[in-house]
Amino acid sequence: MVYFSTERGWAGILMILLMAVSNDTFGYIAGVIWGKHPIAPTISPKKSWEGFAGSYLGSAVVACIALSILGQKWYWGIPLAAVMVIASTAGDLVESVFKRRIGIKGYVKYPAWARRHDGSSGLGTFCGRGWVFDFYLCASSLERNTG
Repeated sequence: MVYFSTERGWAGILMILLMAVSNDTFGYIAGVIWGKHPIAPTISPKKSWEGFAGSYLGSAVVACIALSILGQKWYWGIPLAAVMVIASTAGDLVESVFKRRIGIKGYVKYPAWARRHDGSSGLGTFCGRGWVFDFYLCASSLERNTG
């Protein structure tokens, strides 16, 4: 099970942030190179299944490497990445729906801010799911070890 002790909690937070960055980066690269099949064409026409796969692979690789460096079982990075990428993509799609409804999707008055925000738009759901995933794995692992 994945467990970050109090003295190494910063490492778990850093791992989740690196996974969020790799999610956006690898998703963008895979989507630009191979993206042909949109996930939700009316909501976010440029978000593709190929980009989703790239997001998952990038996040899974980062998670597995980080967990092995931290002395944890590396294979827990695979389901962790799945939960995180699904949550991040869902968060991005929900955000796109809201932006379209209020009429600001595609409208960019401040391009630098838009790029910065777009790179971190799924971060809230990403980190939230990472914490929940870590919390429940940690709690179940502690109960089994002490009980």
